[in-house]
Amino acid sequence: MSIVPAKILVATDGSKDANLAVGVAVDLSERTEAELHVVHAWRKPRALPLARPGLAYPSLEAISHHDTREREAERLLEEQVGMIRDAGGNVAGAHLRDGRPADEIAALAQELEADLAVVGSREAGPVKRLVTGSVSEGVKRLAPCSVLVVRGGEGVW
Repeated sequence: MSIVPAKILVATDGSKDANLAVGVAVDLSERTEAELHVVHAWRKPRALPLARPGLAYPSLEAISHHDTREREAERLLEEQVGMIRDAGGNVAGAHLRDGRPADEIAALAQELEADLAVVGSREAGPVKRLVTGSVSEGVKRLAPCSVLVVRGGEGVW
């Protein structure tokens, strides 16, 4: 086993923190000549109750909302891959996953046999982390590979 990664997976949601992680992953992949994969994990909105006042066809609203969210997720992933390529990075694969982000990122890392997963961290406080969970903490706990959590702002890397 080498300490130099051959395959890197970077997770993005388009946030400032995720963009820092993408920059780090691109730099690492260029320096190590590692294959770079980009993932965006999103969650389908919960199904709406079937009986809602004012809606003649509530199931159509749920489908429409789901389709819109999925198109937004696809667009975000395409934009992120485009930014990486515009900056001279080479993307081996772009992956859109539907589900709990930490679970999906870790599962994809296993499927790809990634050597390193790179994620950003919003540095949520302890109360917010308790209520919403932390994607970076979940990935660290679940991923079958090393995980690099990028935090600290522009000058961190």
